Amino acid sequence: MLRPALILLLPTLLGAQPWEVQAEGVRAEAPRLEGASLRGFEGSAGGSFQTGDGFVVSLNRRLWIPGPTFRLVGHLEWARWSTRGQISGGGAQVPTCLRQEGPGLGLGAQFWLPFTGLAAEAAVLQRFHRERASAGAASWDPFRSRPWVRGGLRWRTPGPRGLPLTLLFSYQAGRAPSRPPPGPAPADLPAYFAAQGPPGFTRLWSFGLAVPWPK
Repeated sequence: MLRPALILLLPTLLGAQPWEVQAEGVRAEAPRLEGASLRGFEGSAGGSFQTGDGFVVSLNRRLWIPGPTFRLVGHLEWARWSTRGQISGGGAQVPTCLRQEGPGLGLGAQFWLPFTGLAAEAAVLQRFHRERASAGAASWDPFRSRPWVRGGLRWRTPGPRGLPLTLLFSYQAGRAPSRPPPGPAPADLPAYFAAQGPPGFTRLWSFGLAVPWPK
């Protein structure tokens, strides 16, 4: 139900002015690879895509302001993050790479503390991302749509020439990709990715700033 509701929000966002431009750097975390019997490894192999970095650029629009302490906000974004790691086992190591990129839609609520410039925020997002993964010569490149939740803090402060700046911090968690039931261990990495798909990022931390546009 989340995806259709956010898509229906798109015409409202595109027809609304003004916007808030938001840019954030992110630290994203992917889960460890599940153990598997892989060709060239003795027994079970394990590893991780570890923690990587990237960015989110977004446009926000205030949709409803019933009072000075609450705002309902629509959100459009483009995001990209990636990470590298390795699979190890049996004395061998294989490099891994995971990258996620694409647009997203969201709806959030901001709760402002009067006279302080501080606010807490909570949001739900639907991200439509291409998730590219590779381990050695094996690769997988699915398109996925997954829901995320975001919680964070905002601090509004005067910037250069009186331009208001908002500093941002957030923690975000995404639903893990669905996977088929466990079966016989695959014989090699291509079979592993074909059966399980790439692990996908499941949480991230972001830091950034936002400015009004047009001023």
